[in-house]
Amino acid sequence: MDSIVARTGIQRTLSLEKYLGFPMLHGRLQRRHFEFLEEKISQKLASWQNKLLNKAGRLTLVKSVLNSIPNYYMQIASLPQTICDSIDRMARNFLWKGNSNGGVHLVGWRRISKPKNLGGLGIRKAREANTAMLGKLVWSLHQEPNALWAQVLKHKYVKGTTFLDMNKKPGSSVWNTIMKALFVLKDGFEFRLGDGSSSFWFSNWSTDGKLAVKVPFVDIHDLQLQVNDVYVNDNWNFNLLYTNLPSEVRDRLQSLLLCLNALVPSRITWKGNLDGIYTARDGYYWLNRNEFVCDATNNICWSWMWHIPAPVKLKFFIWTTLHESLPTRSLLCHRGIIQMDLCPRCNRYTETILHCLRDCEFAVLIWKSLGFIDHGFYHENVVYEWLRSGIHGANIYTFLAAC
Repeated sequence: MDSIVARTGIQRTLSLEKYLGFPMLHGRLQRRHFEFLEEKISQKLASWQNKLLNKAGRLTLVKSVLNSIPNYYMQIASLPQTICDSIDRMARNFLWKGNSNGGVHLVGWRRISKPKNLGGLGIRKAREANTAMLGKLVWSLHQEPNALWAQVLKHKYVKGTTFLDMNKKPGSSVWNTIMKALFVLKDGFEFRLGDGSSSFWFSNWSTDGKLAVKVPFVDIHDLQLQVNDVYVNDNWNFNLLYTNLPSEVRDRLQSLLLCLNALVPSRITWKGNLDGIYTARDGYYWLNRNEFVCDATNNICWSWMWHIPAPVKLKFFIWTTLHESLPTRSLLCHRGIIQMDLCPRCNRYTETILHCLRDCEFAVLIWKSLGFIDHGFYHENVVYEWLRSGIHGANIYTFLAAC
């Protein structure tokens, strides 16, 4: 009888695993639990039709595959770092090499994984994408406390403490996944005071910690006080308190600039957008905020390039050119792939991007035959300025075709 029950249990587990599309997770998550995910992505990228794609086509396929296959699993489990590294590696190898072993990675992964308006291609990094999606579980656990799954987890692990303020606590694979996302995203959540209906002593409404831990004790008459009971008409009414506030706490509160709004409830919000509602997209941008903000200060504007009325393969070519990463002999020599950097056509000058596209004798003949005879056309020494002036000129299609 025991063997029959065991077989029945195994069969039910296998049926559920088949329905879900991945094995049931027990204990610590390991690489072997997600090897099927690597196989799915690899098979999708390695189909025979992909051999006919150019780099722009590969880019479209990579983004569609990475936005469809791993997304479901990234929302329910924290993938091991080796799996995330493998997904990123498959994406960049397919982009530059396709299904062959030959090819040069012309632009680094750090640049590729940035948004298009910051000079990247908008391909998401697997680790940050995974964490951003798991952030929705963190947000739902806090915002939907009456949901059955939230009640189960809170009863087992939270037990009366504040979820967003609790220390790391081990548990099931699901709970460990939520805790990992919480500790990475915790700084992105903030308390928005709103109407001041939060507890004056036991909520972190001042973002400086709970006031209850800064006083020897809270008088029983003050236990139910809210912020809007003590802060009235834009002034603090400390005389209302039976509890003795230390002078440093009073000075700190006096220095705060509060603006209560009776129409907005006091609650935890996400600081990554104006609505205060967490989304995976906002979470991903917040995780990369230091890198994105740093590049946003760059003088180069990238948005205009993606709005050029031209095929995507030409936009990809221009994007590579603006990163000064065309495989000219100058670049290949700099990377140690070849020894000589002289132009193979004139054999006189170093083959830089501008020399290859414009300044070589062979290139000059082509440009002049197409009507580009203005001397100012040949005097710009910055690739970005030369390309932008040519693309925004009257002969945009001739210019792009000649490039």
